[in-house]
Amino acid sequence: MNTSQNDGGLTGSAFQDSGRFPERGYGNLANLFARSPEVAIFRKFGYLSMMNLLRLQSELQELEQQLEDTREEDRNSTDPIRREYESSFRTMKQYAEDSDSIQYELLIEIRKKLEEYQLKFTVPATTSAHSTCQQRTN
Repeated sequence: MNTSQNDGGLTGSAFQDSGRFPERGYGNLANLFARSPEVAIFRKFGYLSMMNLLRLQSELQELEQQLEDTREEDRNSTDPIRREYESSFRTMKQYAEDSDSIQYELLIEIRKKLEEYQLKFTVPATTSAHSTCQQRTN
């Protein structure tokens, strides 16, 4: 089978065997990277990643302060149930279902934000299962 000079050989038998039409543009690149992961290069977006981490960190710090303020309010409340929040997550959760536990709602929001933040430190920078992919530094 003949392939053109500028298509990287991607219109050859790999497509005919699958019955697919030849890909162009990103489809062409995706096919090449799938067949030869060692040639795949992905940009890490280092600056943007750091800005995102700083944003998440700032949001977590703000939530932390809100939680401490709310805990203080609950601790000093005249409502005995709110004072119990300090030592009972069960009570806090039960009253959160009645929209009466800001502290519990904040903890849920913090959990979600922490999961997003911590995920940035545990997921590899590549988006591919191929460990042979290269990464650009910028």
